[in-house]
Amino acid sequence: MIAAAAPYTVRVACAMHCVGALGAVLALALAPPASGAMLLVPLVGDAPVVRLAMDHGGLLLGAEGDRIVVRGERRAMWWPLLRHGVLAIAAPRGGCGESA
Repeated sequence: MIAAAAPYTVRVACAMHCVGALGAVLALALAPPASGAMLLVPLVGDAPVVRLAMDHGGLLLGAEGDRIVVRGERRAMWWPLLRHGVLAIAAPRGGCGESA
């Protein structure tokens, strides 16, 4: 006879599955485009965001507080920016004065 899984184990497995699915959806929604507008968010306070973006081929589109919107290539910018504490995510369509 096969023993049934404890209800607690089933709930934990279901919760882990839901968290994983939500994480995958968020990763897809926030992933920067291969080429185009990206929102650069500094994760550390002293990251030279504009200089780093310009050094790696980014074109400054606008700024809002400490967040910068640039147009560039993800391949050239992603790792160098991340190494300096700057996260590149998909820029919102209606940001920096553009109409949505």
